[in-house]
Amino acid sequence: MGVGRRGRGDLRHLLIQGAQAVLRAGAQTTLGQWGWKLFARKGHRHIAVAAVARKLLVQVWHVLSDHPPQALETSKSVTLKLHKLAVTLGKSLRVQLGLPAQLKPCLLELQKRFLQPSAT
Repeated sequence: MGVGRRGRGDLRHLLIQGAQAVLRAGAQTTLGQWGWKLFARKGHRHIAVAAVARKLLVQVWHVLSDHPPQALETSKSVTLKLHKLAVTLGKSLRVQLGLPAQLKPCLLELQKRFLQPSAT
C-alpha cells in the first residue's frame, strides 16, 4: 500500500520530499541503497519514491509509538554525529544535562543511550 491520496496532503507532501532527498543521497544511506535497487527493479522512480516515503512513515510511527526503530545508519556515522553533538554542547551544558564533563566518557554515555535499545 502506498501513500497516494490518503491522509493529510501536507504531511504526504513532506514524506515524498523526504523520500526524494533520501534517494538523492543515493548510496550514502541504507534506505537510499534500497530505494535505488527498487527503482532499478521496477523501472519507475515514482514507485521507488513512494516506497521510501512509506518506509519513512513507518519509522516515524515507531518513534512516536515509543518503539525506537532499528538504526538505518552505520554506527560509525552515528558515533561521528554524537561526537559533534557533545562538542557543540560544551562542558558546562553536558554537566547540566547529567552527562560526564569529559568528552570521551560523554561520548560513551551517549552511545549507550542512543545505540542500545531501551528496555521499556
